[in-house]
Amino acid sequence: SNAITVNSGTISFTGSTPQVIPANAFVGNTIPNLTTNNAAGVSLAGTLNITGIMKPQAGIFNTGGFLTLRSTSTVTALVDGSGSGNISGNVTMQRYIPKGFGYKYVSSPFSSSTVADMAPYVNLSATFPRFYSYNEDLASAGWVTYTTSTNALVPMRGYAANFGTSPAALTMSLTGTVNNGPYSATLYNNNRTYTQGFNLMGNPYPSPIDWNASSGWTRTNIDNAIYYFNASDTNQY
Repeated sequence: SNAITVNSGTISFTGSTPQVIPANAFVGNTIPNLTTNNAAGVSLAGTLNITGIMKPQAGIFNTGGFLTLRSTSTVTALVDGSGSGNISGNVTMQRYIPKGFGYKYVSSPFSSSTVADMAPYVNLSATFPRFYSYNEDLASAGWVTYTTSTNALVPMRGYAANFGTSPAALTMSLTGTVNNGPYSATLYNNNRTYTQGFNLMGNPYPSPIDWNASSGWTRTNIDNAIYYFNASDTNQY
């Protein structure tokens, strides 16, 4: 049968018996939005790119390792976690970076990611280290070299990555099983001279976070402010 062209709207799979999304079902293997609402489960049998919102409303959506959340200069796909369903199987999540120059803060939405996954984008063997974790309880500035390939990218921890000297745009991607359910982290303020109670945190989900959201997350004993590094156009440091 012919592939379906989907330029807008949402494709929804709803039923009471297991469903399969066949390979090459859609033109370009790309659709804007997908909702799976089937307690018996929905499985993906071939490459599928989503440019908007993936919502597991009910049941298990088994990606088979075929799902990519696309990111471009205009939009980044996400998982809507408001439903009761879950995603199993590997997912590739992209992040478009308009200027791959100097330091950016990164984190992983997968529990299995390691520093090695950053190797295509960061020179992990550079003489001057280009990848760091952060320790609030240090007398120095808090940055800790974190270039060992087997080191985990721990959910909810942020990392600083130096993407190099090219001003060109780049799209990075990580692949793994998306984090499901609640995540929490203990923050510290050891009153050090330079770190001053700052903790570098990461988003553990393949979804944006609204700092001002009144529900969904708790920020106990945290100042109502968030800071990030903005590399200049001429000095990557």
